[in-house]
Amino acid sequence: MDLYFTSHFFSWFWVFISRIPVLITGQYSHLYPDEIQLFVMALFAISSSFLGVFLVLKRLTMMANAISHTMLLGIVLAFILSPSHAPSEWLVVAAALAVALLTGVFIQELSRVWCVKEDASNGIVFSSLFALGITALSLWSRNTHAGPELLMGNPDALQERDIFLVAVVAISALFTGIIFIRGFTMAIFDPTFATVSGFMPALFSHIMLAQVALTTVSAFRAVGFVMTLSFFVIPPLIARRLTSTLVSMLFCSVGVSLFSIIISVALARHLFSTLYLPVSTGALAAVLLGGVYIGLLGFETVVCKPKLRPTSRLNRSGLHYIQNQ
Repeated sequence: MDLYFTSHFFSWFWVFISRIPVLITGQYSHLYPDEIQLFVMALFAISSSFLGVFLVLKRLTMMANAISHTMLLGIVLAFILSPSHAPSEWLVVAAALAVALLTGVFIQELSRVWCVKEDASNGIVFSSLFALGITALSLWSRNTHAGPELLMGNPDALQERDIFLVAVVAISALFTGIIFIRGFTMAIFDPTFATVSGFMPALFSHIMLAQVALTTVSAFRAVGFVMTLSFFVIPPLIARRLTSTLVSMLFCSVGVSLFSIIISVALARHLFSTLYLPVSTGALAAVLLGGVYIGLLGFETVVCKPKLRPTSRLNRSGLHYIQNQ
């Protein structure tokens, strides 16, 4: 019997807290669906919000959006190349990861080699590969179900083995970010100084994008390829308004993302138990994050004194800028 089946919002937390000793000691026979959802999405939230800080600071958030959409082409190719048109999960993950990595490489190289602006190269690669995936889906996979589950994931279909994959990805993202934090920081804030100091900004950008692609693919079944962008972008934006240093921004971003996941899992169970509404947990978390950010902006506007930002205007000679504060 599922202990969470008839739980309301607050009783869900009571059940989960009572299960913590059993989960820590490993004396459980199996995990309940709510626990699997919580662990998978929490691990994804840790890796995505951690990497999202670097994406936001480097202004590469739209690249994460492109990666999350173009991996549809990899999923379709996995079904096409499979002899029985029923590929294994690992083949789907490998194909989606390959296309996601190619997306990041194409965007960066198009901007670096052909001097195309990053937003333009992002739009070219994103629209082309995503359209190619839609075309392949309509031609070779007409009987494949590509409804809301493909867009928002299906947390109810998660199994215990999914926790291992997302955990490995989260550990890899944290390890990479901690080990190369100096290189990431220099590549973000001063690429010229990084090059002079012996660092290669392009290399660190590729490493970062590889981790973003791996994180996106690992959480595909949980949140789909549409909801992933909100976990990469909104928690770092919230943290950026609350903190002033990189380390505090990383911790705050991860904390806000975990908070949204825990609340959304409990709220999804509450809505199903009381109103019989099967609401997507990932969508609830994205809505909650958006609401927190909008509420934070409203609080700063109404309660806090607005900060005067420096503005620039030309002086009479038209040669120098004067900053007014």
